[in-house]
Amino acid sequence: MRLQLLVKGQMPRTDNLPATWYDTPNIHFCTIKDFVQLCDEINVKMERAVALDLYGRPLRLNAPWWFWNMFGEQGVFLLTRRDSDKRPE
Repeated sequence: MRLQLLVKGQMPRTDNLPATWYDTPNIHFCTIKDFVQLCDEINVKMERAVALDLYGRPLRLNAPWWFWNMFGEQGVFLLTRRDSDKRPE
C-alpha cells in the first residue's frame, strides 16, 4: 500500500480498503492528487489552490501537483461549479 501511494500519489484501493477515499464510513484521508481528481469527476472547477507546509505556510513554488502531493501537508482550494456562470443571490 505504501508503494502504491508513493508511485501513484493516490490513496490505495485494496481488498481491505475497497472503497474510494471519499466513499468510506470513517474519516476521509486523501492526497492532494486524490482531491483534484474528485473535483474533475464531480464537475467542480478549481479557481485557486495552494499547498501548505507543516506549519501552515504556503509552498512558495509554482510546482506541479506531484510536488504538492509529496511536500504539502494540506491543500486549500477555492471551488466553483463548472456549469454555473452565475453567483448565487
